[in-house]
Amino acid sequence: MQLAPLTVLQARFAVQAFVTRGGMTDVYRGRELATDEQVAIKVFDRDRQQPDILAESYRREVEA
Repeated sequence: MQLAPLTVLQARFAVQAFVTRGGMTDVYRGRELATDEQVAIKVFDRDRQQPDILAESYRREVEA
């Protein structure tokens, strides 16, 4: 499922455009509404998730 442009997530982020699909996520370009900063938004696809791999991948990304 792709998010439509202008979709607002958690009253904090606005989706601007779809960028790419990875192994377990879809990546979108977006804006943080409070600061107007450009952000990357990663949306995990429940159908493609492998919990152990997902947790380790997310942990490495946060530490980087």
